Amino acid sequence: MKKKSLAILLSGLIICSVCACGKKEEPVAEVETPVVEEATEEEKPTEPEKVEEPEATEEATEEATEEVEEEPEKDYSYAPLYLDEVEKLYTSGKADLFLLINVDEDDIPELAALNSEGPCEDNLFLYTVYDGDIVLLESVTAGFDGHGIEFAEGKNIIKLGSSMGGYNTDEFKKIVHGELEDVIAFTSVGIFDGVNDLEEYYINDKEVSGKEFDEQEWSYISEYNPLIMISYNPLTECTYSYDGDHFKSDSKEIGTYMSVGEIMEELKKVIPDGDGDSEEKSESWKMSYKKCLNDIMNGKEYLEYAGDAFTYNDASGALFALNDITGDDIPELLVAPKISGDRLVWKIYSSTGEGYENKGTMSFYDSENKKVYLDASMSFEEYKIFNVENNRIELEGSYGEGDVEGWTTPWYKCDTQDNYVNISEDEMNAFRSGFNAGLEKYGIKGIDLTKENINKELG
Repeated sequence: MKKKSLAILLSGLIICSVCACGKKEEPVAEVETPVVEEATEEEKPTEPEKVEEPEATEEATEEATEEVEEEPEKDYSYAPLYLDEVEKLYTSGKADLFLLINVDEDDIPELAALNSEGPCEDNLFLYTVYDGDIVLLESVTAGFDGHGIEFAEGKNIIKLGSSMGGYNTDEFKKIVHGELEDVIAFTSVGIFDGVNDLEEYYINDKEVSGKEFDEQEWSYISEYNPLIMISYNPLTECTYSYDGDHFKSDSKEIGTYMSVGEIMEELKKVIPDGDGDSEEKSESWKMSYKKCLNDIMNGKEYLEYAGDAFTYNDASGALFALNDITGDDIPELLVAPKISGDRLVWKIYSSTGEGYENKGTMSFYDSENKKVYLDASMSFEEYKIFNVENNRIELEGSYGEGDVEGWTTPWYKCDTQDNYVNISEDEMNAFRSGFNAGLEKYGIKGIDLTKENINKELG
């Protein structure tokens, strides 16, 4: 009986155990049912779209942020200011070579301007732009008494050198608020006359030993090596070294200045819309003629009359006019010395874009027949006639007075091949009458050559 009861008890426990396990697995079976898996499959097409949309938005945001950070708007406001200054320097004859350099690290380059004619008063100029205005930082007589300018690119340091009467100075300066601010100066004084030899060294105003002087200057120069010299054309990169006793400089050419045409073209490329597009800036011939007239007034360009050359002062002034002789819509510049009185002889200039060139002389231009006439009389009477064709002025022939054996009269006419033909008195008189009538009809009325009139006529 006990065995039977024990068997029944064990059977009951086994049944309970099996029932308990069945209850525990039912929730798991519900989670992993195909219904749940099918719902997941149905949602798959929509779920990726929900995931991709925020990712695309983030990328677009990042790209937009990068564009703002990587493409900051640059400041080109310096360009119109430099353009005007270049024209002033060029037309006044103060400078004819130009260069944009980066002394410091801002968006505004500095402008260097050099006179290629060599050492003269203020022939090297250095400009910057500060607070909307152009500022002259420094001007020196480069090449005279050791004067010159060097700079360390992008490091905001400028070295001004000079050497005169035994005094040698290297001044280091930096640009601060549109001005050159002193940083440090090294001055050596060496006067050796064999009697009272003098050798002194100063850092700023403090006297130091020669050794300390060299070591401190080298310590300063080495921080900014190499320096670029802009005192001459071409530009020179100077790499300095110091062996404990002497300084040494290794130089190499690294580039050249720009011509006035090249620098103006460079500046016009970056002028903001609406600036620098005036008629004066687009017509380079006006700039060329302003330079020509200023050169005449400064005695750099000569005037002509009766085979002689005169300066502006020698001729007691001059007259000038504009007349489109060649028909290319760009007028020629005509200049006559006042010394010639009523019968003026005009020197003809044309623009070459960056400069000007002499095309000869004339008395008047017959615009109807496209001929230029010149009274070239000196000790003998002589007239020349020129054809104007294809933008060129070319000799057609001449009339004049000669002394040739066998001629019945002293008058002749001549072609371009130097074929002289003796003509009658009546024929010569007829030519004179025609010349005087043309002078009366086409004679040029010039205005006084003055600074005021140059600006009035040419801007």
